[in-house]
Amino acid sequence: MKKQFIKSLPAVILLVGAFMILSGCEKKKEKVDQNNDLNGMSWSVMYYGLGSYNKVCGVITKYYFIDGDSIVENTAYKKLYYYKDEQHAERFYEGLMRKDESKWYFVPQGKNQEYLMYDFNITEGSTFEGKYVKEEETYKYYVRQVDNTNILGKEVKRIRFSYSATDDSNTDTWYDNIGSTKGLLNTICMSKDGADKILLCVNKNAEIVYKNVLFDKCYYGNGDIEEVDEIINPKK
Repeated sequence: MKKQFIKSLPAVILLVGAFMILSGCEKKKEKVDQNNDLNGMSWSVMYYGLGSYNKVCGVITKYYFIDGDSIVENTAYKKLYYYKDEQHAERFYEGLMRKDESKWYFVPQGKNQEYLMYDFNITEGSTFEGKYVKEEETYKYYVRQVDNTNILGKEVKRIRFSYSATDDSNTDTWYDNIGSTKGLLNTICMSKDGADKILLCVNKNAEIVYKNVLFDKCYYGNGDIEEVDEIINPKK
């Protein structure tokens, strides 16, 4: 009986090992499947400078998009690139993105640190703690309101922020699985004095899932300064 048990022991160990490996594969597959939700996504973000009397003095649009995969220390990511010309002639590498349940993370080019971009399950009255990449400066957003709104015929969760519970200003607004109305990277890139940014369009494959109602196009450049200024600074 003892000999039979000893003979069967390697087979038991092999089966347990195989189960552990397969379980690990299932977990890794689940993470990869979550990342695949980012496939086909693109964000058009307009950056503009502000001169005297807040007049718009420079305009550029960056078209961010997902293309390709990467593995860093056993963690699966999607590669994020951008174009900064309307013809999409030359692309630039921005960093790595991944999705884990309701949270999006980002690893900037040249960095080994992962930053939390979004938590779309954050609750009203709670606080989002973020960190700006270049400045290595932390900040806090207070969640003023969580509700649903209609975007292009679909109900989408909307999250509105302020700097504190007593602050009535709208610091930022997020839409579930879309991002900030101030651009995809707004939560990790601090806006500089005399400059700002705004989300124009978001696509999922060939479908438009977000369109800024103030702007007719998904791309604006320096030739559109007057048009953009009239939208940013409407005459009273």
